[in-house]
Amino acid sequence: MGGTQSWMSSQIEHWHIEGTFQTRVFQRFLSSLWGINSPLGITITGSGMRTSAATFSAILLSMCFVAGGCESQNKNLQWNQRFVESRLDAAGAFSSEQQQRMEASTRSRVKPSNFPVELSFDDPNTVFEYVFGQLPEIAIVYPTERYYYYSFDLGEHKVSGNLRFTMADQGIVYFAYFDTKDNTLSHSLTLKEENGVVVLPQGNNAYSVEYGQKRVVFHLASEMLFRDESEKVMHNAVPLLDNEEVVTGVLDESGYAFILVFNTQDNALYYFLNPLVQVWDQLQKIEGTTLWSGKESGFVFETQKIEKTGQTRYLLLGVNAENIAANNYFDGPFDQVPPDLDLKDKLEASYPYVKLRGGIDQHGNFKQLEHQRVAISPYVAYMDNQQVVDRVQAVKADGSLQHVAALLTFESKRDFHKRIMKQPYPGTMSVFDYIKLQQPDIKK
Repeated sequence: MGGTQSWMSSQIEHWHIEGTFQTRVFQRFLSSLWGINSPLGITITGSGMRTSAATFSAILLSMCFVAGGCESQNKNLQWNQRFVESRLDAAGAFSSEQQQRMEASTRSRVKPSNFPVELSFDDPNTVFEYVFGQLPEIAIVYPTERYYYYSFDLGEHKVSGNLRFTMADQGIVYFAYFDTKDNTLSHSLTLKEENGVVVLPQGNNAYSVEYGQKRVVFHLASEMLFRDESEKVMHNAVPLLDNEEVVTGVLDESGYAFILVFNTQDNALYYFLNPLVQVWDQLQKIEGTTLWSGKESGFVFETQKIEKTGQTRYLLLGVNAENIAANNYFDGPFDQVPPDLDLKDKLEASYPYVKLRGGIDQHGNFKQLEHQRVAISPYVAYMDNQQVVDRVQAVKADGSLQHVAALLTFESKRDFHKRIMKQPYPGTMSVFDYIKLQQPDIKK
């Protein structure tokens, strides 16, 4: 789930290169937002009541935690931060340090502000002031592409948006949102000192954002990347074949953790479930197959056993097409690859068409398409589990393990350059119109 600008880019990648999906009413899974086993994540036992730290913190917030001074807490406004925390903490996935930071954020005050209370969907300044006014003094950005997501109802609109910290080092934060009932309705702001928003680094992957009389410190949860000092641990987490290498860890806004791998023989990128982070979702076996499906997420994984080590790994093979179209928390990790990685060579090898589309920079951003990045989406966008089952059966009929992961996760846009080369870009139309011309059977 990306920002409005990044989201439009991601949808273009899906719509105009891979096809379109039937968009249905956006479901945010609000009914299960605060827990796993019950609406509030509370389990009643003979010895009393048990609940996770994140759930308990959420309850305190919703009761307007007096000691924290949450006078202006709004029950309608939902944060992805709390969604991720409620899942991962209940699953026991947090380290003690991560749990302490989460609890510090929950206890931090929602400082009352004098921002306008009159909201207009078409006035992004009032929407920003409303959202910023409801933030706690300490916030945590979990997704690894550095988006802090929020959602709330505004009259007839269902607002979904984010604060994006990809340029925070330069004193810039992007603010964007759209209407999930009509995603053509969207607005964005570039927040910087010139318009009254001061963004300053605070060390250790943290940034303060000051506006008016309010200051919020955002922590980027980079430890979930398993890079830096933990890089060797991550590289050994998933059993690899001789032609595979780890690119990075990815923490999705769904609370799932993945490891992105590059296949040097087939020039293919694909994701494995990261075994170092406990899965909060219930994985259910698809009968008669080697596939498992997340009960809430809808993510489909194919189990692969590496003979020489006896280890098993889980390859991300399917994402529900309705979730992709709705741009919700379960739309897949394509939009959560860390923004500061040097991916140019791997992306050009995996997706040759990018060189014919104006080129990309070292981080995978298109040079001629503003605010758009290559979407790494090597999985089946399925409407029914049978589509994934059929893919596995077709590939395994004559595929070797050395190539099977690349074949299972093949994306049609990997061959898109062949279509472009058949009919050179004339330069008299937009790139997107040209893409649609190459694929007349695909509609938005």
